[in-house]
Amino acid sequence: MRGLFRHLSTWLLLVGIAVSFFAFLNAASIYQQVEYAISEVNAYNYKYMYSISLLNTSDGEKVIEKLKKLPGNIIVTGAYVYLDSLEQYQECEVIIKQAEPLPYMVKVTNEAGEIYVGKEMLEQCITENGEYYISIDGNKLLVAGVIESKKTDVLNYKLLFRENSEMAEQLTKSDAFSMECNSNYTDMKQEISDFCKEMHAEYSSISERYIEVGSQNADEKFYNTITFFAIVNCIVISEFWILRRKKEVLIRKIFGYSDLKLFFLFYRQMLLVSSSAVVAVLLIEACLSRFALIDISIDIQKAVVSVLFVVLVSFVLVLTPVYKAAKFTIDKEAI
Repeated sequence: MRGLFRHLSTWLLLVGIAVSFFAFLNAASIYQQVEYAISEVNAYNYKYMYSISLLNTSDGEKVIEKLKKLPGNIIVTGAYVYLDSLEQYQECEVIIKQAEPLPYMVKVTNEAGEIYVGKEMLEQCITENGEYYISIDGNKLLVAGVIESKKTDVLNYKLLFRENSEMAEQLTKSDAFSMECNSNYTDMKQEISDFCKEMHAEYSSISERYIEVGSQNADEKFYNTITFFAIVNCIVISEFWILRRKKEVLIRKIFGYSDLKLFFLFYRQMLLVSSSAVVAVLLIEACLSRFALIDISIDIQKAVVSVLFVVLVSFVLVLTPVYKAAKFTIDKEAI
């Protein structure tokens, strides 16, 4: 391994792997950040938005059951709860069904929680054992996550009850509903019309300016595309790395190196270069996350993916170039 980093091609390889690894690891996150940025421009609107008003129903449980069969996100609006810390009523929303991602960023703190709160509402929360709790109507509720918005304060005081909350369960006893049915992927006008006819409700379309972000599963397609080009980029650079060391390969073959021995030599070196690139990327990410206020998560899952990336990519990157290097002959190549 001695002298490995004296080659300019090694440093180019390291940079290439680092860039590819960063793209591979953060493609989904990058696309999500783009989605959230567009959502802010859209004022957190959906592509298809409908409001439903249902008065004087005698069977709230049946209404909820029917609503859960509609596509998209179904959210009760215009509800109020008593916020104990402020000693006043606060407007809230209740999720009946969430089939699509919310149009704003939610930093999840506990999956078992009942409610999402805006970041300014954290001041009304109490902390116990590292968890946030908020007192509503005399009940201490576990906070599931914090709703974040970087460029507007419209979400700062939001209270959003989840499907698993007691508030959502109590809706079955309600005799009136005011709701929004929203989706970025499906226009559910016909389904809503059928529901309103059956339940004797009224609905209307909410027309708001909307900028298209992408089709359903566009983030997965974006991720797969980035990953493909990242791997291709690494393979091209690794071939250049081996070819730049053609003389070294020929000299080692003169001294009796077999193709297998050459493979393991370059595989060990590739492991070292890849590991250095990955460590450099993780350190840069940690600095960006801490000092540049960029939302990049560092967790155990990322560490595991990093190790697998190093082992597997190093193997793939060495396989083809070393196979080509094995074809070098003293007769054909001048030292």
